[in-house]
Amino acid sequence: MSISKMMNFDNLRSLSDDDEDDFEKYNINEIKIIFLDIDGVLNIYNESHINKIHLTRLVNIINNTNSKIVLSTSWRNLIQKRRELWNEFEKVGILKEKVIISNKYEMTPDLCPFQHRTDEIMITLDNIKKKFNVKSWLILDDMDLLNRGTKINRKRIINNFIRCNSKCGLTNKQMKEAIYKLNLD
Repeated sequence: MSISKMMNFDNLRSLSDDDEDDFEKYNINEIKIIFLDIDGVLNIYNESHINKIHLTRLVNIINNTNSKIVLSTSWRNLIQKRRELWNEFEKVGILKEKVIISNKYEMTPDLCPFQHRTDEIMITLDNIKKKFNVKSWLILDDMDLLNRGTKINRKRIINNFIRCNSKCGLTNKQMKEAIYKLNLD
């Protein structure tokens, strides 16, 4: 079965920045969020392109959890890389307007060198929680986020972080773990 046929995003929506305050009219009671890194998750060490196997695993996570994506990857800062990423996603049926919360929350802010990715993610999550009821959230990253950022934020991510090995990317076991964690009640 092709990846495109596996996709079912009919019930996912995205809100424009103008509409995000009135999310109840969109029947969004709860959202699930994946903070997504690319290098070491969707591609492997020394590869610059997105690996189709890893992308298929991400599709399965999204398909089985109806999660939204927030980019935490360094790709978010490079317009060409971000365009390439959304083009690759679109090829497998992941449409930007269906899987982002809103344009405002497409990606985490770049606060380097003053704060680390862990802190950027937690700041973004806290801001999203001011507008939306976040049912569950998860970080997919190959960076050791448990040893970077403020101590309080490192503690906050412990149960919501799946660390990928940059030499093998997102594994089948991690895909299943992500689905399980995002679907916990």
